[in-house]
Amino acid sequence: MSRPEIDEMPDLSGVDEIWIGYPIWWYTHPRIINTFFDQADLAGKQVHLFATSGGTGIDGSVKELRETYPGVNIVDGKKI
Repeated sequence: MSRPEIDEMPDLSGVDEIWIGYPIWWYTHPRIINTFFDQADLAGKQVHLFATSGGTGIDGSVKELRETYPGVNIVDGKKI
């Protein structure tokens, strides 16, 4: 699976909750979200997901991310 690069990762030290927003593309999240999950230290953090979409819901994306990253505490996902 292709993973776009992220030039500079944010410093997440001292952060307890992270909100990640993205558009739904072809029924799921863009692959740059996987790059972020691969590279970010999300241990002990609560991750909230939100997405925009013209029709497709976020449930498939949340399920896929939870299965791919079982050690990450994905609290919820909302389509807005």
